[in-house]
Amino acid sequence: MKEGQTAMRDRDRGRQTGITLLEMMIVLVIVAILVAVAYPSYQDHIVRSNRAVGASTLLEVAARQEQFFANNASYASTTAQMGYPAAYHVDRDGEQGTAASSIYLITVANVSTAPELDYTLTAAPQNWQTRDTDCGSLTLNDRGVKDQTGTGDRCWE
Repeated sequence: MKEGQTAMRDRDRGRQTGITLLEMMIVLVIVAILVAVAYPSYQDHIVRSNRAVGASTLLEVAARQEQFFANNASYASTTAQMGYPAAYHVDRDGEQGTAASSIYLITVANVSTAPELDYTLTAAPQNWQTRDTDCGSLTLNDRGVKDQTGTGDRCWE
């Protein structure tokens, strides 16, 4: 071995390789800041995505209401009359869910009675979706008027 290589090896023996505790703490602080910023944004995205499922489900049920009216000369007063479960829970995929897995509970209300000549459909938030304080429950009536119980202005977009 040459003299220069031996001197370099001797000098490098005293050095430790790897990361220091300070470097590790800096990385952890950066990751914590990123998570603190990203996680609320992720939650908001999930709520908005679920809201779109609720809105599309109401439009689907409204179409079935119109078919029911064409066949019966009155609107259905329950979801069961339209072929849905009596307690129609909708999951994140827009499919029929259970009370534990649902994000919305779809209900029908009629103002007029015998025969029912109007309706209001409501998608009431359930479980995770109750975090949607901007829009709350979504409603759709027989005239196509879309509304919500919250103060949000982009609930049906």
